[in-house]
Amino acid sequence: MRNSLGTTTLAVRALEVGNLGIGGATGAVLKRGLSTLGLLISRATAEVRGEGSDQRQTFSVASFVSDVGLAARLDINLKLLVLEVAAVDPLLAVLTNRELLHAALVNLLQNAFKFTRENSTVSLSAYAFGEHVLIDVEDHCGGLPPDGVAKMFIPFKPNEDSRAGLGLGLSIARQSVEADYGTLTVRDVPGSGCVFTISLPRHSLP
Repeated sequence: MRNSLGTTTLAVRALEVGNLGIGGATGAVLKRGLSTLGLLISRATAEVRGEGSDQRQTFSVASFVSDVGLAARLDINLKLLVLEVAAVDPLLAVLTNRELLHAALVNLLQNAFKFTRENSTVSLSAYAFGEHVLIDVEDHCGGLPPDGVAKMFIPFKPNEDSRAGLGLGLSIARQSVEADYGTLTVRDVPGSGCVFTISLPRHSLP
């Protein structure tokens, strides 16, 4: 919820500062952020009540990555970083809860923006690997501390450099991905950074 609120706040600020119309790309980011917030609140309420519903849908990964890139650039504009978004095969598709996957991926990107060194890049890519679709977020944080990979997704157990904060965001992101039969992992690249990878079963567009 915090990440979605942050995205909508940045979108409103951009609209105000740039005197932009609500019908453009920034307006679309605002609408998506509000939609995600509504979904997360509804999901939390349903869980408290012991209810459940399947809100998964099949959608284009290329369109999804484009939407996430637009939202992420509102945040990265405040930092001395470059976001590189690789072209995605238009035929790639996944079957997931789009809003929750969007929130999880935005969380990974905001985490990357927070810890990547200034004047460097954060990369976002998606591609097929066998029967799966992989979505990578690669940063240039300098690498993880000892045992950093093991601690990354554990709530309330931050790393030595406080990279994961309380670990709640990454833990929730992993749970959201796993709920759609996927995985969220991290790979350390010593001296450079790390790569977060979301893996989901590959589907065909209707």
